[in-house]
Amino acid sequence: MNYYETLYIVHPALESGRLKDIVLSIGSIFSNNKANILNTHVWGKKKLAYMIDKQKYGTYILVQFESDGQEINT
Repeated sequence: MNYYETLYIVHPALESGRLKDIVLSIGSIFSNNKANILNTHVWGKKKLAYMIDKQKYGTYILVQFESDGQEINT
């Protein structure tokens, strides 16, 4: 098994309940692709280097997982 990290950014205006739903749905995608999630860390709202969809901020989420690498490309 290889160790991987994925950092993704979601809209900063999401409420905590909706953010939790997104984190869980992304986690289920990893699990469905035979990845073992080691850690999910919400970094919180940070300023973006440049505007994305007219937003200056985004909520950063880091996922650390193990996988054999076969399912990564799907």
